[in-house]
Amino acid sequence: MPVSAMTSFMIGISPGGVERRPCRKLRSPSMAEHILETLESGVLHLRFNREDKKNAITNEMYAALASGFARAAEDDDVRAVMLEGGDEIFTAGNDLSAFAGAPNLTGDEKPPVWQFIENVANCPVPVVAAVSGLAIGIGSTILLHCDLVYADDSAVFHMPFTDLATVPEAGASYILPRRFGRQIAGEFLLLSEKVSARRAYDMGLVNEVIQGDVRLHAKLVAERLAEKPPKALQKAKALMFGKQKALHEHIPVEMEAFAKCLQSEEMQAVIMKMMMKK
Repeated sequence: MPVSAMTSFMIGISPGGVERRPCRKLRSPSMAEHILETLESGVLHLRFNREDKKNAITNEMYAALASGFARAAEDDDVRAVMLEGGDEIFTAGNDLSAFAGAPNLTGDEKPPVWQFIENVANCPVPVVAAVSGLAIGIGSTILLHCDLVYADDSAVFHMPFTDLATVPEAGASYILPRRFGRQIAGEFLLLSEKVSARRAYDMGLVNEVIQGDVRLHAKLVAERLAEKPPKALQKAKALMFGKQKALHEHIPVEMEAFAKCLQSEEMQAVIMKMMMKK
């Protein structure tokens, strides 16, 4: 689809009810390989499983993630979602090889990455994240849409968009200045500074820094949520986050800017330089 057409979708949870909104399902043949999806005790676990590539996210993985969050919106057996990586890394963000050729974001289908962002932002059930190691790019920005985030001491949060000659995504350029202030947002999004787990906790980006197994801790939290009355839980989340019109209007603006950057010579030169260093 044309870049302008990408700005047409809106994201939101209606505060007036807890009806499950239909989310578009995107199926991926590699779903079982690089994104592990399991339902246990009412918790839908979505786990990055490409540690040999630092859990770098491909289009197929985005499609699998989008499908998983669509399931969370439609399946009454899903009471909460847990997003997790491996023991040593959460995710290195986008697979750079997917951007080396200036990918075309035109056509009738929304790119899987945008569908993923939309489905996470629309998810009516609580989303819990467990972070170990690096959380780069969308690995950090998607956490802004999670309801509870836990990290261990190894976690590092990094949004290197300007280093890659592009702009933030997933609403980060709207959320960060308003949640943490202009100066901290500048560290994240302009300087592309890395932030430790302890500093992220002090800022309020994560709920708690866990000594020990962060995934086990997050799992227990998600299971506690899953035990609560589901309609009341979804209603509470909708009341907390339903009215975010300005954010929903801002995300497509980010998307358009990001899409233009993907086609720029500046970004392609940066990507090719980084790939040549591998």
